Amino acid sequence: MFFNSKWGQHAIHSITSGSAQQKFNKTDFKKLNIPIPTDNWVDNHISPFLKMTDLNKAETRLLKRIKSSLLNKYF
Repeated sequence: MFFNSKWGQHAIHSITSGSAQQKFNKTDFKKLNIPIPTDNWVDNHISPFLKMTDLNKAETRLLKRIKSSLLNKYF
């Protein structure tokens, strides 16, 4: 995901050379600094999102059950 982001693309672009067929060597690629989020950052930013996603999925399942039970009553 990092290399698909604008920051990752910029990092790759910074080590490329050549004009027609762009390339980079493995040594320069290995030296790239790739940011890895800390556990604290993940807990503060990603975990709430995942909890909301789980709640949304549970609510969707409940609404589908209600829908099917109501449709079965009237049709």
